[in-house]
Amino acid sequence: MDDDKLLVQRLQQGDERAFAQLVEQFSPMILRLAYGFLQNYHEAEDLMQDVFVAVFENIAHFRNESNLKTWLYRITINKSLNQQRKLKWKNLASRLEDYLLWQNKTSDSVTPQTLLIQKEQSDAIEKALQKLPANQRAAFILHKYDDVPHAEIAKIMNITVPAVESLIHRAKINLQKQLVELHNTEKKVKKIELAPKRI
Repeated sequence: MDDDKLLVQRLQQGDERAFAQLVEQFSPMILRLAYGFLQNYHEAEDLMQDVFVAVFENIAHFRNESNLKTWLYRITINKSLNQQRKLKWKNLASRLEDYLLWQNKTSDSVTPQTLLIQKEQSDAIEKALQKLPANQRAAFILHKYDDVPHAEIAKIMNITVPAVESLIHRAKINLQKQLVELHNTEKKVKKIELAPKRI
């Protein structure tokens, strides 16, 4: 019996140490994936807790039809997509604070101007990600944020490997288009703002 199956067996028997092991082993993976969807460290932490609650409540029904890691990925993706529908954009100040917390940048050479540029770049990518279709977004985030192999993504999403490759490819193309459009829109807005007012 492999380690994950043994862990599932212990969890189903109500072993508290097994649950502590589950949290320690899979927290980084779940947090990283949730952040990839939500782009908010605190929201990702809360969602991670929800994932572990769901595991605790449903582990008795787990039948090892997929492996434990794949099951955790599915729960995290589903909860992340649901949470995205509920969230609204936060103001720049709070999102900047969150971004700095996640990136943990403490360099003395960082200036307000460079921070603003970094934040604008982060926001542009975030907005582009949110505009992707859900299946493209899920495949891209699994591949980009957690370096999940295509075969594993196929199992998680219950599709073929070629379908995964197609989703990731289309996601990259769409992201590039979205980023170009966002950049052009921002240039137009700045042009209007800088245009002299007629009296």
